[in-house]
Amino acid sequence: MKSWFTRLILFSLLAVLAGCGGQRVIKLSDDEGRLWGAVLAPDGASFIVIKDRTLEMRTWPAGKRLWRQEIRGYPNYGPAAAAFAPDSAEVAVGQEGRILFYAAADGSARGEIPFDDSVYYVPYLAYRVDGTFALLVGRGEDKTIMFLEIWDRQGVRLKESVQLSAHTTDWGQWQPFTPDGSRAAYVGQAHLLGAVDVAQQTQWEWDLSEPLHFDDRSNAMSIFAMAISPDGKEAAIGLSKRPDSTLQDIPLVMRVDVQTGQTIAAFSAPVDAGDLYKVDALAYSPDGRFLAVDLNVDLPHSALIVYNLESGSSNVLCNNEHGCCSHKPAFSPDGTTLVTFCDGQAAQWEIKP
Repeated sequence: MKSWFTRLILFSLLAVLAGCGGQRVIKLSDDEGRLWGAVLAPDGASFIVIKDRTLEMRTWPAGKRLWRQEIRGYPNYGPAAAAFAPDSAEVAVGQEGRILFYAAADGSARGEIPFDDSVYYVPYLAYRVDGTFALLVGRGEDKTIMFLEIWDRQGVRLKESVQLSAHTTDWGQWQPFTPDGSRAAYVGQAHLLGAVDVAQQTQWEWDLSEPLHFDDRSNAMSIFAMAISPDGKEAAIGLSKRPDSTLQDIPLVMRVDVQTGQTIAAFSAPVDAGDLYKVDALAYSPDGRFLAVDLNVDLPHSALIVYNLESGSSNVLCNNEHGCCSHKPAFSPDGTTLVTFCDGQAAQWEIKP
């Protein structure tokens, strides 16, 4: 039987014929600071990279640096810790207990929104179509609880906070907001999936203990990554496999209807995935047709998989052993390119209909 990574290499060679083109790699920087996130502009002309204490704006797809800003303290977890305004003219960055604003054209400061002392963390934010912001914030003494809030550009909170269930997963593995900031999804206690209609503050929460076998310790699966679809109707959850699991056809990813909690589809792990794996990140294409999966297999190896949600087919684009990046996947605004990041570089993959 062929090994998992042998299969990956074979599948990668077939990817061009199966709907994905080859990769183009661009160098981002010479330093090896940790990459916290990357966000593509709505107009498709640029993208922002958050790396340790720096914020970089680069052209898309060439990757030419337009400007670089040193920022105070450390930026927060997750690709959505920075967000572009709908017109791509401004960038907002969550940083400790405040939001910083920069002009996208030249990186000049455009003000900030400081929060009171109860807010210690702003891990995710999104511009809404009316110019306000949807935020997930850490507030209070319990560091496992976040709140969903709406703020305006003048720093006024517009509605009461919506408390989310306590979490045990890494906030950096979430893609919680729809592009227009109208809905948000979250994970609680590694087996709860929730969603909120931001404007109406309607909240849904589902206990997925049964499909995740959470009461069977040797076979229990935990949610490690999550992304909400562009239309806000479903969320994809990325799972982990325990090394002593006896289950057959263990799901790698599940798609869940956020209003009913029902499973829409589940994708099993590839054959010979090994005794230990987990999904590190997920990303939907803007039209909701594709789902990118960053998969860690027998650490530190990883792979990049793209699922066609209409046909159910999948393509293994690459693995780190074969020389490509798989982390922080994100689609271009037109959905024709998938970009991933690692080791000071970005890999771009053509996505074909």
